[in-house]
Amino acid sequence: MTTVYLVRHAEAEGNLFKRIHGQYDSPVTALGRRQIECLEKRFASVSVDAVYASDLKRTCQTAAAIYVPKQLELHKEPKLREIYLGAWEDKPFGEVMRTDLEDMLRFSTGEPDWRAPGGESLREVGDRAEQAIRRIIRENPGRTVAVVSHGTALRQVLSRLLHRPGEPDQYLPEGYNTAVSCLEAEGDDITVKWYNDASHLTPDILNAAVKPNQGRDNMADEGARFPHLLWFRPWDPKREAERYLAYRAEGWLSSHGTMEHFDGPAFLAAAQAHSAYDSNAVQVVYSDDQPAGILELDYAKGTDEGVGAIAFYYVDEAHRKCGLGVQLLGQAVSVYRAMGRTKLRLRCAPENETAYRFYCRQDFKKVGMAEDSVVPLYLMDRPIL
Repeated sequence: MTTVYLVRHAEAEGNLFKRIHGQYDSPVTALGRRQIECLEKRFASVSVDAVYASDLKRTCQTAAAIYVPKQLELHKEPKLREIYLGAWEDKPFGEVMRTDLEDMLRFSTGEPDWRAPGGESLREVGDRAEQAIRRIIRENPGRTVAVVSHGTALRQVLSRLLHRPGEPDQYLPEGYNTAVSCLEAEGDDITVKWYNDASHLTPDILNAAVKPNQGRDNMADEGARFPHLLWFRPWDPKREAERYLAYRAEGWLSSHGTMEHFDGPAFLAAAQAHSAYDSNAVQVVYSDDQPAGILELDYAKGTDEGVGAIAFYYVDEAHRKCGLGVQLLGQAVSVYRAMGRTKLRLRCAPENETAYRFYCRQDFKKVGMAEDSVVPLYLMDRPIL
C-alpha cells in the first residue's frame, strides 16, 4: 500500500493581497512561514520516503518543512501547479469582480469547462493534477509520499477521488493553507482516508489565516457586493486635486498629531510629477464604487538601489480596520516586481505606532532615517522576492 499526504501550500501573497495568483509565481508570507513551522512539527514523527511539489515558489517553500529535516530530495512536478487563469493572473480580485462578474461567478461555482481568457478549465487542471498524483503513486509502490500542491488543483483531485466530480466549486472540500489530506492506494484504487486537516495550526495562526472559501461563499449571488475586495484606477490630477490634498492632510494629521510643517502644495506638485511620469503611478483605491484611499508610487526614486518607492500609502478612516491595507501593498509589489525592483521602500512617522506595527507585520524593516524630510521619518524596506 502506498500512502500519500496531500498538502496545500502555506499562505502566499495572492491569499494575503487578494490577487489572482494561479500560476503567477509569488512567495509565502510572514504568516505562511509560521504555518510552515507548524507543518514541520506535524511531520517530524511521520516517516516519509519522497517529497513532490509543483515548481512554483509557494509550494517549494512549503515542501521544505518536510524534505529539508528529512534530508530528502525535492521532486518538482509542473503538473501539480495551480490552475492557470490567463489574462486574470495577478489582477486584484476586486478588479475582476467589477469587470468580469459573470465569468467570476462561473469560476466560483465550479463550471468544469469554463476558462478565463487564455486560461485553462477546472476539468483540465483536475486531469493533469490527478494524472501526476497517479504517476507518483505508481513510481512509489509501498512507500509514503508527501505531495505539495494548490487549493483548486487539490480540490479537483479530492472531488474526483471522493466520487463527487462536477459539484459546484464552493461545495468541494477546501482546507486552510497547509491543510493535509491522506490517500491510501493499492494499484489503481485510491481511497481518501481523511482530508483538509489543519490540527497542526495553533489557534492564533488559525484566527489570522485566510478562511477556506473566504470571499467566495457569496459569489453565486449576483447581487452580492464585495467591499473587502479593492480595485484601482489612475488618479486624475486635474479633477481630483482636492481629494488628494484632503487625503494628504488627514494622513499627515493622523501620523504626526499636528499640521505643523504640512506643505500641501509641495505634496500635490510631487504627485502631479509622478503622474506625469507615468499615469499609473498614482492610483485611487476603490471599495465597491466608493473611493477608499490612494496609492502613490515614485517610479524614478531609488532605481540605482533596486528600490520601488512608495511616496504615499493611504486608506481613509471609513475603510480602516477592515484588512484592506495589505491590498495596497499588493498593488505596489505587483507593479515593482514587474519592473525588476528588489525591494519596497516607504517612510513612517516614529510616533505613528499603528502604522509601524502594520509595516513590521508585512516584513518591512527599519533601515534608517529620511534625510530630506522636515520631520523625523523612518525609512523602511521590504524585499520583493
